Amino acid sequence: MLLLLTVFLLIALSGCNALIETSRLNITPHQVEPAPPQDDGDFITVNTQHELERAMRDMVQTHVEQGLFRIAQIDDYGVESVVADAVREVSTDPLVAYMGSVFSHRILFDGQGQAYAELELTISYQRTVEQVVDVRIVHSVLGATTLLERILRDGETYLAMLSPTSVASVALLEQSIRDIYFSQALDVITLPRVQISLYPSSGTGAQRIAVVELYFGFDPDDDLPRMERDLRQAAETLIDDLPDDLPLPQELIWLAETLAAQIPPDFDLPEVPPVNLIRPRSISATAYGALVDGYASSEGFAMAFKAILELLQIESHVVLGERAGQRHAWNLVSIDGIYYHMDISLLPQYGPENTLFLSDEVMMVELDYTWDLSLYPRGTGTLRYVDFTD
Repeated sequence: MLLLLTVFLLIALSGCNALIETSRLNITPHQVEPAPPQDDGDFITVNTQHELERAMRDMVQTHVEQGLFRIAQIDDYGVESVVADAVREVSTDPLVAYMGSVFSHRILFDGQGQAYAELELTISYQRTVEQVVDVRIVHSVLGATTLLERILRDGETYLAMLSPTSVASVALLEQSIRDIYFSQALDVITLPRVQISLYPSSGTGAQRIAVVELYFGFDPDDDLPRMERDLRQAAETLIDDLPDDLPLPQELIWLAETLAAQIPPDFDLPEVPPVNLIRPRSISATAYGALVDGYASSEGFAMAFKAILELLQIESHVVLGERAGQRHAWNLVSIDGIYYHMDISLLPQYGPENTLFLSDEVMMVELDYTWDLSLYPRGTGTLRYVDFTD
């Protein structure tokens, strides 16, 4: 029989493009001539354990299920031990682990006193050839972030990528997904439930395959385009009523007060832990929940305000922290390069003097807010709400 052998074809990248470009796993079969037939079969000859390992990897890459081998130059170590060591080594290969490959073999001729041994190798798989072809080759954190951003925007639910071990990290990929979501309130509708699996599961080797599975809680193909359209339209409708020729601080005040007025001020929803990606996320924690459905948690208010500011090209961040010991979210907005905190969700309850244009010091010392200062720009503005309204 003839075995189909395959090699990875990696795109040669150079310069800055190497940081962002990705390529697909390219399956290119080629033929290898078998050894002369003996009795009832054709045999592929391999001369060393290393060659056997390479042939086994090639079988996995082309989803070949069975092959006949003639292993030359077997010493007293024995063919059984050679095959066991080869299986152990090959099983650490990312693609072999990702395919769920299970190896079994049957020795046809043990080679004792002869120049070679013969065996039949069988491989069973848990994944298809199509899933192999869909594996993306990623060279950097930036490349992984680019792919994750695309699938979040497009509502894709599955991504497999071969990348350096430093990139194929559960913590890093989860953090990247969170960062993308909270930085693009207008274009990434919701933060889905996320499951990340690594192949092989251990950190050995230079590369791993990371599988990212996303669960949106709705049909992304049918619902996502409509939700994106409705969210953008709601944000644009609010901005259309913005009075002309207002200075930036007055624009922010008008937008904050208008947004707060659209949602009942006493609507008390429990906060969903922002660090837990496994737990399903409520629509109330999104810009869509606030601007389209008209109800929101503090995170929903913050995401809605950010979506509006994105349309106006005003730099801002969603801050995830606590207020009075309870999970809470608010915004950090740049005015001429100086950052101020703005908590839209509590504006109706505590008034603009205690929720708009606040510094880090005021937030922490006077108002009992806490957050990770290392994750966000410092709120160093010294002006208060009354300074912008005089």
